[in-house]
Amino acid sequence: MENNETKTRKEPSFALSLGAIGILVLFVGVGYIAMNLKVDIMLICSAVCVSILAMSLGYTYKDIEEFICTRLSRTLATILIIWTIGTVIGTFMFCGAIPMVIRYGVQLIKPELVIPMSFVLCAIFSTVTGTSWGSAGTAGVACIGIASGLGVSLPMTAAAIVCGATFGDKISPLSDTTNLAPLCAGCTLYQHIGSMMWTTTPASLLALVGFFILGGMEKVAGSGLPQEALDMMGTLDGMFSWNLLLILPFLVIVAGAVTKKPPVPTMLAASFVAVLIGVFYQGFSLQNGVLAAYSGFKMDMVPGLDVATASAMVQKLLVRGGITSMASIVIIIFCGYAYTSVLSGAGFMDTAMRPVTSRIRGRGPLMAAAFCTSFVLLALSGITYVSSICLPDMYKRSFLEHGMPARVLSRTIEDGSTIMAGLIPWGTSGLLYASTLGVEVWGSGGYAPYCFTCWFTPIIAILLAVTGIGIYKMNDEQIRQALAEYDAEQAALKGNA
Repeated sequence: MENNETKTRKEPSFALSLGAIGILVLFVGVGYIAMNLKVDIMLICSAVCVSILAMSLGYTYKDIEEFICTRLSRTLATILIIWTIGTVIGTFMFCGAIPMVIRYGVQLIKPELVIPMSFVLCAIFSTVTGTSWGSAGTAGVACIGIASGLGVSLPMTAAAIVCGATFGDKISPLSDTTNLAPLCAGCTLYQHIGSMMWTTTPASLLALVGFFILGGMEKVAGSGLPQEALDMMGTLDGMFSWNLLLILPFLVIVAGAVTKKPPVPTMLAASFVAVLIGVFYQGFSLQNGVLAAYSGFKMDMVPGLDVATASAMVQKLLVRGGITSMASIVIIIFCGYAYTSVLSGAGFMDTAMRPVTSRIRGRGPLMAAAFCTSFVLLALSGITYVSSICLPDMYKRSFLEHGMPARVLSRTIEDGSTIMAGLIPWGTSGLLYASTLGVEVWGSGGYAPYCFTCWFTPIIAILLAVTGIGIYKMNDEQIRQALAEYDAEQAALKGNA
């Protein structure tokens, strides 16, 4: 019976396959961007429509259900990490670890070096918090205020903020995109972060040099921090006691990463240490420590604090974290995989990509094609998640055939989406940066031309692919084994193993 059902299934045509991919563009591009509808609902609508197309080829609902369940079962380990990240952020806020980095980071800004310091400060903030948006909305706002008060170019400063904020979002183990990329590509978190260094480090160093040059061309009109930044530091001083003890939770994370311990136990241990510090050093209640781990840190957890008088910037910065804060990204993963599982399982992805991948010769052209595809998906959808979920299905086999393992593909996902997201003015990142910093993305006063990491990263990635440096080249036997494992995995996802 199984074999008879398989024989009745038809191979999708190229036109139908393009239509299946176009469904995503239609729902996410029009529904999410133009009509401001929820992206997860748009992904579900895309999954429903592509499932109907799959049924027209002879697939049953049971086949579709198996496509989705098999794929999702492989994501559970990483989803567990994502839930744990929420706990880390909430407890690190609770004990004062992240607030201390922010408080003294702002104080380190030198007015005459505001552009390069904006990059460095936002890079630190995004690395310790795992969020580019949060870093731009806090440290970035402080930097823009300083630049405005000193008469420094706002577009150049905004570009430094965006580049610094995306730096940490690419390499921080607390970032959702840093966890999503290896999940989709099929490698570990630490393999992914190590691979990211090959493109992130040189691009960031070149960007920092560029920002120093731009900063040296600016004429500083004044000195000192803006009142908004001073108010923020004053509020933080009233909420927490500062001590080097507060870096202990970070050291637990770093020790786990260096010794390559499993991320979930490492992050839970760091969260436990953070709660103890919050209770026994800061004097907060244990009940609130548990609440911070579950639903995130709240200002009213600080005894005696008048929340109404607290700095608005501090409230925007600190009220975050908790397991529940990760629900939205987990929902998007489930909804996105419901779509891509059917897209791949019914053969739409293979048919649509075959004319492209069959003509590519060499690692350089393949890397360039993957970058272009990632950027097109980013531009059409406006969010990085779509590119992260779709790109592996499009290019993983080609990457393996050219001797580039999954960690190179996961790096490409972030290089082509996370780092480039700020260049799309209608995308979520571009809209947030422009509204938060008060600087347009493009135009005569736009920050995009000065976003050096956005321009350097694809060039570096393609050069590495051409030269073979930093791509963890596989020998012929490793390639054959990897392709056999990939084909077996795809067969399992299609229920034909």
